[in-house]
Amino acid sequence: MVCRDNGGDDGLQDMIVGYWSDRSAGMRCATKILLESTTWAGLQLRDLVHAPKASRALDVCTGAGHMAIELARMGLSVTAIDLSPEMVRVARDAAEEEGVDVTFSVQDATCPDFPEGSFDVIVVKDGLWNMLHPDTAIANWRRLLRPGGQLIIFDANYYLYYNDPDYLRRKTFFDAKYGVDSDLHGRTNVNNVDLTIIDDLAKDLPLSSEFRPSWDVKELLANGFTDVFIRNLDRENYYVEGENGLRDTPMNFVISAKVPYSFREHGSSDSGSDEFLRNIQRQCISLGEPLKCLANPHCVRILVALTEGEFDVNELSTMFCISPSLTSHHLQSLKKAGLVKSSKRGKNVYYSVRNPNTVRDLLGILSELNHVIDD
Repeated sequence: MVCRDNGGDDGLQDMIVGYWSDRSAGMRCATKILLESTTWAGLQLRDLVHAPKASRALDVCTGAGHMAIELARMGLSVTAIDLSPEMVRVARDAAEEEGVDVTFSVQDATCPDFPEGSFDVIVVKDGLWNMLHPDTAIANWRRLLRPGGQLIIFDANYYLYYNDPDYLRRKTFFDAKYGVDSDLHGRTNVNNVDLTIIDDLAKDLPLSSEFRPSWDVKELLANGFTDVFIRNLDRENYYVEGENGLRDTPMNFVISAKVPYSFREHGSSDSGSDEFLRNIQRQCISLGEPLKCLANPHCVRILVALTEGEFDVNELSTMFCISPSLTSHHLQSLKKAGLVKSSKRGKNVYYSVRNPNTVRDLLGILSELNHVIDD
């Protein structure tokens, strides 16, 4: 849960560490509840992790050990780190109680002290938003992953309401509906820690002012990750009226991304391969949004439908049997990539392709590539 940032504000970081150390007993109770039930995080982890058994996994910001224990249950060789000694102590106790083998240590999750290419999988749950330098963390985790390795990030726009009025309305609505601190975090506050402490500290954290997961995708692509996949994990949606009609305010999400293989790993000895890869990487960054969309089957299906005419969110949601919020997310991604445009008529927003001929050419290329791969 906690991470120290080199060169950051040690005073702020120490207060964050102190808060989560005080919360360790409550987090232990929460983790016990989560491990005894079928949780969305555990199910998502099993669905997303592609590494075979005995692969090496690192759980950063482990907190009370929830993700570390889930990974160990899957048969992976797990190392878990956190900056709070109290969190590491309760996480170690939890793993022992669950009968799984996890190596725990007190470490800086922003700059973990491991050799380059040490892990096949890195998981971070509810850790990035705590960090003073989350961009540094992603760059360092990239270094620790082997070629083909996978990074999985569970997180949320917890404190975006400080900087975005739509998210403030979202918070006000759900606080009124369910009560303040009515979630598991609040219900397991066994030693009555003042939960407003972290609320105040979060005002000064950089990701409290970033819309996510857009920020994460940008950083992942900039650090050379590929196969970026996003999944919305909200159980309830909250819509606001925007200039283009109703839009969702996504909160919880999970992202999976992979480290690409280089030619050298596949046996190439061409001295120019590294520069070639760097050129490809630079082009991937500039084309990140369109490529990300074309790599997402849902986005491609929506794009194919829009070549046949205009549709709104609800029509596309019904057509493809996916939630309106996820449909809206895909449409916004396609719009950001410059592939789709929207127009408002009355209270409804309709979507269509921006340049039909270009989109049809792109879809044709995708079809040809699929034939080549199949052959």
